[in-house]
Amino acid sequence: MAASSAGMCTVVCNLNRQFAVYCRINTQNIGNNTCNRNLWISVLRYHSQPQIKKKSAVQELVGVVGLEIHAQINSSTKLFSGSQVGFSAPPNSQVSFFDASLPGTLPVLNRRCVEAAVMTGLALDCTINRKSLFDRKHYFYADLPAGYQITQQRLPIAVGGTLRYSHLIGHKQGQVVSKSVRIKQIQLEQDSGKSLHDERRSQTFIDLNRAGVGLMELVMELVMSK
Repeated sequence: MAASSAGMCTVVCNLNRQFAVYCRINTQNIGNNTCNRNLWISVLRYHSQPQIKKKSAVQELVGVVGLEIHAQINSSTKLFSGSQVGFSAPPNSQVSFFDASLPGTLPVLNRRCVEAAVMTGLALDCTINRKSLFDRKHYFYADLPAGYQITQQRLPIAVGGTLRYSHLIGHKQGQVVSKSVRIKQIQLEQDSGKSLHDERRSQTFIDLNRAGVGLMELVMELVMSK
């Protein structure tokens, strides 16, 4: 590098990420001859000395929970068939052709289940959708003859809303605190059948009396924590 006739220049060369070379050239000229040239080169290695890192503050981890509550609707018939709903009925005695998923059978929506979902949505300050659709959730298990569950996801019965509840804190005083949680949606869906496992005989028995019973699912937002 050619030096200028007078003055000082500083050249900084970054050789790589691990070290840098600082060159300082001091040139003094008398006439056309150089009488004094001093060159100082100092090499600074960034990793030659250990860097002291500041300890970051410990972040507290808080668990956040969103609940999905499935409630059986108080109805005398199932969600999409006219089969009766009875808890103590003999196994497979309340199964229609649609519940058994026989080819050619079509669902008929139970009005009572829709009314129960709408009234629940109004009680929880939800917005009732004027248009509601049903979806199929596919999974394969012995107690689901159709291979899919009729449920709701995209356009449920109701959306939004708030569920208010009381929470007991303190073991001695027993203070009651009122809290609330936001509701994402309320939807209707079918219940599955019942699988009874006999470990002694290594057998599984299927009871379809519960298959197709109307359920109301309340989906909460992810806002519940300590």
